[in-house]
Amino acid sequence: MKLFPEQTYIRNVWKEYAIFPKWYTRAIKHLFEFLFESNCTKKEYLCGMSSTAFLFLYRTSILLLLLASTIITPVYAQIVHKQLSNIDGLSNNSINCIFEDSRSTLWIGTWDGLNAYNGREFKAYRYNKNNPYSISNNVIRQIVEESAERIWFATDYGINRWNAENQNFDSYFCGNDYPIPKHEKSFLLSKTSRQKIVCYVREAGFFYFNNDTQEFKPLTIPNLDSDLKDFAIDSDNNIFFLTASLKVWQGKINHEGDGIVIDLKPEAIEQTVPVSNIFLTQNKLILNYRGHIKIIDKENSYPTTIDVDKNKEVSQIVFHDNSLYVSYYEGGCEQYDLRERTQSVVAGDLFNKTSIFSLYIGSQNILWVGTDGQGLYEIYEHNSPFKSIKTNHPVRSFCETDDKNILIGTKGDGIKLLKKDASKMIDYLNISNGLTSNSIYVVKKNQAGDIFIGSEGEGITILKGKTNKIEKLNGTSGVYFKSIYSICFTNNDSVLWLGTSGYGLIKIELYKNKESYSMKNVTQFTSENTQNALNNNIIYTMMPDDDKTHLWIGTRGGGVYKFNTKTNSFTSWDDIYNISLTNNDILSIQMDSHKNLWIGTSYGLNHIILNGDSAEIKEFTDNEYLPNNTIHGVLEDTNQTIWISTNAGISSINQKNNTIKSYTVNDGLQNNEFADGAYFRGNDNILYFGGVSGLSYFDPDV
Repeated sequence: MKLFPEQTYIRNVWKEYAIFPKWYTRAIKHLFEFLFESNCTKKEYLCGMSSTAFLFLYRTSILLLLLASTIITPVYAQIVHKQLSNIDGLSNNSINCIFEDSRSTLWIGTWDGLNAYNGREFKAYRYNKNNPYSISNNVIRQIVEESAERIWFATDYGINRWNAENQNFDSYFCGNDYPIPKHEKSFLLSKTSRQKIVCYVREAGFFYFNNDTQEFKPLTIPNLDSDLKDFAIDSDNNIFFLTASLKVWQGKINHEGDGIVIDLKPEAIEQTVPVSNIFLTQNKLILNYRGHIKIIDKENSYPTTIDVDKNKEVSQIVFHDNSLYVSYYEGGCEQYDLRERTQSVVAGDLFNKTSIFSLYIGSQNILWVGTDGQGLYEIYEHNSPFKSIKTNHPVRSFCETDDKNILIGTKGDGIKLLKKDASKMIDYLNISNGLTSNSIYVVKKNQAGDIFIGSEGEGITILKGKTNKIEKLNGTSGVYFKSIYSICFTNNDSVLWLGTSGYGLIKIELYKNKESYSMKNVTQFTSENTQNALNNNIIYTMMPDDDKTHLWIGTRGGGVYKFNTKTNSFTSWDDIYNISLTNNDILSIQMDSHKNLWIGTSYGLNHIILNGDSAEIKEFTDNEYLPNNTIHGVLEDTNQTIWISTNAGISSINQKNNTIKSYTVNDGLQNNEFADGAYFRGNDNILYFGGVSGLSYFDPDV
């Protein structure tokens, strides 16, 4: 189809800007430039265009305006992988089968017991020879729900019916009247559209459960091989059989009173090619051959065959939302999008070397993966305002450059550069190209756009904003320092203040000659220098006061100090205010838009409302519903909401009513544990928090 020139223009604008969070403002800008820019050629073109073309352009402009007024900042889709194992209460880490019942209880059959999971905790059921109402065997193979009150389980020794009212199991096909099975999977289960339970017992044949007599009755199927490998019943009462000779037959179930009759079709579905397994999923029969699978779909909505890994044995196939999920005993799980004809690996490399026994799609589109030895995995897409990037080293600091890039200091892997649009990081600086250490604790930009880097290494490293060249400032012969955790600038950036771990407070008077920095004077303030009153040499956080004369300094174990930058004197918190903090181990200090202080400690958060020489304190600890008392970072957003990072996720505090909302790794965070010093608010008001497994960033207005 040929496009009008104006259609092509708008389409190109759309393609250029649709990937950006604020694409609509740019698109409107271009549209109005197109319409109203003082350009003779465009004006003549607009005056001369057809009425149809002009109407299209007019409607498009209205559409963009409507989108601009209603668009919402997008949330991010996070793929969450949650592992549940014997540490969480699972009876065994090898999972044979999974089923979610009508009450939303997840049943997990393992090699050592049956488990019921309510989303918080497991309840295990095991065989007990002293309890006649216990399950008959601990190896659970199949689960079928008859009703909310009755669920059936096939084990390696007998079939069991569970009664929800009394939590008891009734056992069938075991005891003195029945021999011990000679083979695995000797008991198979399914049910009809009328909730009739049908079972196959190897070397004994088919049975159905008679509700009137509360017992299993034999079910004769003429012309069917007596030895079966598997069978399944769909919602239309079609029954499919896989015989020991690897042929697939189909029959039809008819209900007659409380009984069942099965009519077998005269010809097998597959007679010439051996079928390894059959799977019935969402009323679709899947035939598994070595190297490919075939879908028997009466609506013929999907391709009939799909190639799979011929070097692996398929363990489970499930259908969900136009996709097939295929797992392997040798490890790995793949997703086949049947409409797009594409293939992808589920959970990346997570299952590459992990044997998978079972797959199940539960409510809320959760994919449950049962492994051999690694327990149960819960995989789901979580729409969250948090965007997280995983790293191999903890994230300890952030800085925004003049060209709006975000630099990320890591503990062990140098400085990374965040590409927000692509949601990934790339290598930027490390010891191979100029850093004194790969453990970066603070990255701070001055007014000139130069980046000052504090690390575990000796001295300060400076990255020039204009040239990207590296310069180093080391201590003088009388002052040695390293392990820099905090950086502040005063006196129009002519004085540099460093908070260190073990070397106290360092004051450096800077002189800049063209593009190079030099030190005029270096002064060190430590606990050994008694006249300066600092009683702790570990400083993780500091910030300038609003009066531009003082610094607020937080120490590890020595509390908070107010430092006069003109007189070089310290005043301890206790000497200023007649109030005590929740703890003197200070991890973070932040001044909010009301010029009040928020002080994070290893035991709680302190909101200090300043009023001259007096102050009021509001404490936030786990007693006030904080999830954790270790406050690594504190930030305020544009709505004056306070955000804190802890060892149990991120929490927000509404200053109007002091209500607290908390978020964890289940909401898309990098980890529940965050890191000291790793908190930052960008010029676009995006908030960044770093932790032990990476970083999380988000727009708090979402």
